[in-house]
Amino acid sequence: MEWFMRHRNEMHKYGTAECPNYTEYPSFFTIKLYHGGYFENLNSKFVNYKVDYFDFCNVDMMSMFEVGGMVSEAIGRKSVGIELYFKAPVEGMDEIGKLENDGDILVMTRLISKEVQYVEVFVVLIEAIAVEALPSNIPNSNIPNSCYRA
Repeated sequence: MEWFMRHRNEMHKYGTAECPNYTEYPSFFTIKLYHGGYFENLNSKFVNYKVDYFDFCNVDMMSMFEVGGMVSEAIGRKSVGIELYFKAPVEGMDEIGKLENDGDILVMTRLISKEVQYVEVFVVLIEAIAVEALPSNIPNSNIPNSCYRA
């Protein structure tokens, strides 16, 4: 079984549990993906976000590639600069970890237990900043010599 994004009309079908009961499937868990928002300060409240759930994620198959696929599906864009963070739902924001590589994925999946069957992942989009080019009519005499290669 592969992970899938839960349909919007089924967002709350598991109530306060927020995910299927994986007792019979201990290798599976859910990712609660927060996206479209930002942290007010580092390790603080995440605001102005949307939430999507990805059910039946396999602990043994999880990778940054898989999480990237989930992010692309949730935000509707394939290529985007992002920063990812994670935590267990029972932890406070001061326990948040950065998700940068497959080693971090292993740390994240170790949070899964019989009591905690989902993790929270926060996506911060890194938008490109528009930079204007220098006007083409600047004479070369105004450019410092240190800008030229010898």
